[in-house]
Amino acid sequence: MAEVATNFKTHGNELYAQKSYKDAVEAYTSGLNAGPIDTALRISLLNNRAQSHIFLKNYGAALKDTGLIIALSLQNHTLPPAKALYRAGQSLVALERWKEARDVVQRGKELPGEADKPEWKRLGDEVEKGQRRVVEKAERERRATLGKAALRKAIEVSAPS
Repeated sequence: MAEVATNFKTHGNELYAQKSYKDAVEAYTSGLNAGPIDTALRISLLNNRAQSHIFLKNYGAALKDTGLIIALSLQNHTLPPAKALYRAGQSLVALERWKEARDVVQRGKELPGEADKPEWKRLGDEVEKGQRRVVEKAERERRATLGKAALRKAIEVSAPS
């Protein structure tokens, strides 16, 4: 089982290097379907598949894979790989799920050796920008609603009875 899964992983890596992301996803999936028992191999297949999904803009699928990685890590009482958290963060940003993305960035920075890595800063900045856009949009909508209400009231007051 492990040998078959490893062969699919190697093939998936080759396809990924060729930018054949859809085929790479299929190869990594075949590797997982081979039923490898080795947790590290399963995590690697899931992590590689998640990255391929991100290139295909299949953010929900990438998030599902990273969630499985985190669950496997917890089952084995180990910290999740930083790559898995980073890919989860990328997917959450793409899906505009800002609160969850902020949590993932924070958890990623807390992993040993990750606090000062520039990719976490970039991802955190994206989360902040996204959250600001949401707040600004809500404020624009609030002002537009108030403006319309004021206009209606002005028309009612000035209309002849």
